[in-house]
Amino acid sequence: MKHIFLLVFVCSIGTFLACSSGQGKNEVLAEANRVHLEAVEIYDETHELLEKLQEEAKAGEDSQAVARLDSIHDLLHNWKDGLYEVPGFEHTHDHGEEGHKHDHDHKAAPSMTDESMLDYQKNARAAIEEIRKSLRADE
Repeated sequence: MKHIFLLVFVCSIGTFLACSSGQGKNEVLAEANRVHLEAVEIYDETHELLEKLQEEAKAGEDSQAVARLDSIHDLLHNWKDGLYEVPGFEHTHDHGEEGHKHDHDHKAAPSMTDESMLDYQKNARAAIEEIRKSLRADE
């Protein structure tokens, strides 16, 4: 009887530890998803700003500005094309009342650790912030 109790106790501890460690990973992925959602929101804002600046440059017939903004447009869409969804959080971001403003591809991520996914999302957010910063300098 003592051995059965010990076996049940060890199994309970093992189950508890397995669930606990998964919970920590879920917190890391939840943070990665939060960062991802921020990056997507920044992308949407940046895309709108870019379109406004492109219209102004074309209306003013500023060919240098048009060429520069076209390059930034390509860079912006390359950023979007390289963005991965956070596993377990696919299609969770809200596009507001207007629905999808832009075509988010919802690419599945390659296999990586939760911490690597968080780092990836932070780097993606930093990159889109830099693109936005360069456009704001043109306002």
